[in-house]
Amino acid sequence: MPIRSLKVSQERDSFFLPMPEAKVKTIPLMPDQDYKWLSNEAWRTRNDALFAGRP
Repeated sequence: MPIRSLKVSQERDSFFLPMPEAKVKTIPLMPDQDYKWLSNEAWRTRNDALFAGRP
């Protein structure tokens, strides 16, 4: 996701991405914790499309 899409929490101790819960449920989870998915072009393309056009 574009970093400019993140907002700072009121407590100023974390960041979040403001989006409706229904949209959040459509975001694919990271397939593994070894970050092998970064080299999976199909996964990256699908994930990038979810955030396309976000400010």
